[in-house]
Amino acid sequence: MRPRLRGFTLIEMIIAFTLLAMVMGGIFHAASVELAFWQRVALASTRQQAVDHCLGSIVRDIHSAGEIIFSATGDELILLAGPDRIEYSLNSGKLCRKKNGRAAYLTDVGQVGQFSVSYPSTRRIEFMLDEYIGQAALRN
Repeated sequence: MRPRLRGFTLIEMIIAFTLLAMVMGGIFHAASVELAFWQRVALASTRQQAVDHCLGSIVRDIHSAGEIIFSATGDELILLAGPDRIEYSLNSGKLCRKKNGRAAYLTDVGQVGQFSVSYPSTRRIEFMLDEYIGQAALRN
């Protein structure tokens, strides 16, 4: 009589590998969902930081300004702070700050989609960056 060899049959191995593949597929799917979520959170956080920086810069310049030059179109903010002329506008999907003709972009393309300015009074400005609204008044 031959001794019986111990081991797994082919069917047992196929079932084991199928179960392993299903578990690994579930793990990879869960990991990809989490990665996509964290990428969305990181993008929203970066955008929020850029908007906060822009709003802070605009408010600081409004407070230091002595005079507002009213824009007829409402898509540009022009301030006079002593000898300096400071302008804010949206150019090519980026918020641009010009001071005495020198331009600096405060955002990257796509971080801000809309910039508008309104003047409720002669010393107060209301501005909007996408859905974020800010108000500031001249201090001088």
